[in-house]
Amino acid sequence: MGTSTPGTYTVTYTIAASGGCPVVTATTTITITQLPAATISYTGSPYCSNAGTANVTRTGTAGGTYSSTAGLTINAATGDVTLATSTPGTYTVTYTIAASGGCSVVTATTTITITQLPAATISYAGSPYCSNAGTATVTRTGTAGGTYSSTAGLTINATTGDVTLGTSTPGTYTVTYTIAASGGCPVVTTNTTITITQLPAATISYTGSPYCSNAGTAMVTRTGTAGGTYSSTAGLTINAATGDVTLGTSTPGTYTVTYTIAASGGCPVVTATTTITITQLPAATISYAGSPYCSNAGTATVTRTGTAGGTYSSTAGLTINAATGDVTLGTSTPGTYTVTYTIAASGGCPLVTATT
Repeated sequence: MGTSTPGTYTVTYTIAASGGCPVVTATTTITITQLPAATISYTGSPYCSNAGTANVTRTGTAGGTYSSTAGLTINAATGDVTLATSTPGTYTVTYTIAASGGCSVVTATTTITITQLPAATISYAGSPYCSNAGTATVTRTGTAGGTYSSTAGLTINATTGDVTLGTSTPGTYTVTYTIAASGGCPVVTTNTTITITQLPAATISYTGSPYCSNAGTAMVTRTGTAGGTYSSTAGLTINAATGDVTLGTSTPGTYTVTYTIAASGGCPVVTATTTITITQLPAATISYAGSPYCSNAGTATVTRTGTAGGTYSSTAGLTINAATGDVTLGTSTPGTYTVTYTIAASGGCPLVTATT
């Protein structure tokens, strides 16, 4: 059989003539069938689950049927595999040619691998973050093993997605998580945003402190973040929006002023403090209640109301004690004098005088 060409043949049995008898023949037929043979392959394997249909490549005998194990969606007639409805994995596919023409069943096998298309979501659940908050950690669901990236200004760990907030430039960034192409699947990416807010900072001062109570308005000097509010303890008349202090209606004393920047953008409340001192404008009246005095009356004593600690003075001829205002009448030249009580400038207040 093996050396015969497949086909149908007539075989003749011939008996030679003899003993007066002619040649006698008998015939029959024989058919030889070619043994079927085939090879099959899925040349694109491994395939991604989103790739549609995988087509088989067959050489050799047509007309067989394709089959595999549970999980693979395969067309028995064509060998086409529907990837999306197949369970990812590696399968053996068998191509079976039925027994016929005296030949037994013939099979050919190959493998096909289907890879699940990667998928992931990422988020920074605490966004917006304050620049002083340390590290922002990503939340990922789905396929692991990707890499994280973003634009310049964001300090991000490519492996873990952790963001170092203190070294990142404040702003809003798009973070991309990239899963590399593998197993027949393409590169897969997913995005999220993260916002970093600069921690507010400010300093405040009242550069003219101490102020005199008659000086009108004390204005604050602020550097840094605007938009905060100013406050202090009872007794200080302060504008919460501008920090201006109305000196005339404030009770003299030293106050702590607090500038408060409200929590926002993930950052906590921030405060800055300074002090302001308001001095009461000195005031006094003086008089010599016994005036006029006789030169033999000894000492004329001043009557003072108001601020103490000033000095007394007058023109030549009057013997006056600068500290007490007492006038020694016997050594003074008779006449009328103007006595001036002088309170020195201090605590932001100017020199103040009273006369009699």
